[in-house]
Amino acid sequence: MNLDSVELRDEFGQASVLLMTSDTDLAQEVRRVAAGVAVPVVAVADPRAAMAPWQEATLVLVGGDCAAATSHLRLARRSGVLVVNAGVASAEVLRSALDLGAARVVELPTSHDWLVEALVESGEPEPPRGKVVGFVSAAGGSGASTLAVATACVAAESTGVALVDLDPVGIGIERLIGYDGVSVTSWDTLGARALGPRALRDALPLHRGVRLVGFGSSPPVEVTDAAAAAVLAACGGSFGLTVLDIPRVPLVATRQAVDRCDLVVVVAPQSVGAALAGYRVVASLPPSSRVVLVTRAGPRTIEPAAVAEAIEVPLLAEVSDQRGLDEALAAGLDPLKARGLGLRRAANAVLERLDLRA
Repeated sequence: MNLDSVELRDEFGQASVLLMTSDTDLAQEVRRVAAGVAVPVVAVADPRAAMAPWQEATLVLVGGDCAAATSHLRLARRSGVLVVNAGVASAEVLRSALDLGAARVVELPTSHDWLVEALVESGEPEPPRGKVVGFVSAAGGSGASTLAVATACVAAESTGVALVDLDPVGIGIERLIGYDGVSVTSWDTLGARALGPRALRDALPLHRGVRLVGFGSSPPVEVTDAAAAAVLAACGGSFGLTVLDIPRVPLVATRQAVDRCDLVVVVAPQSVGAALAGYRVVASLPPSSRVVLVTRAGPRTIEPAAVAEAIEVPLLAEVSDQRGLDEALAAGLDPLKARGLGLRRAANAVLERLDLRA
């Protein structure tokens, strides 16, 4: 095949889905599914033939048989990449999918419905990517999760918001926001499902104007890198803002989450111990991260500027002691209902830094 001859556009100038596989059975199955939803597919057997049309395709499907070879090409990162595999994917295929930045590994025939959804959505205009902000505590009891909930609630007054809990041993964002309903969409189910932006939005529970991704009432499960990638990619295409509650101790999915953040907010009590712990937390983040600090007053208080100097990140906001906050959280009430405006002011400062307005 002439590696420059792949033509993705039809006579009307519409781009097609690009399929890369030398597995004839897999190619036939994908074509059959695509034909059922009237989506055109252009298939190539040699990954090198995809170098030119890689960015032009509405959706890229990389066969598990050539995922490793494709990742070795070091093609530019793009959205709308799935790895499709005949049967259960091997560890090598999963690693290659992560290298490619694939949103999901679709195992056929069991994941037939996921492929159908991806093909249908490929023909729709890609929505603009929403902003992503992550909150992480410098030390236990910093209030990062509380500020994450407050920011999500304030942002929900003007845009669509997803609040994503990545900390399996935290108190849980469902409890902090006061949601006590039953969720059929939590990390124990999302780890085995691939949802597009629209389907994810419709599946997640809604409370106080915020869509929730958490651990539900089930025992906490490890959030895999692949699950985090799929959920965060779908959230980015469906919500104006995605708010992440990031665990202080790095877990498998933490780097995947931080890499997608437009801003990381470290929340630290105004104490010497928290400043030292915060320095270690910031040192564990990818160097490219945009990091700011929010301090919270408490016992053994030192000046916010001293905390920022120790952690070596700019100070964004300060939250003074807020009367009634602990009682509001214990009762499952909105933390913004507590007396004082400290949380709302800090949340607004975060949104302003993201160029979002409440």
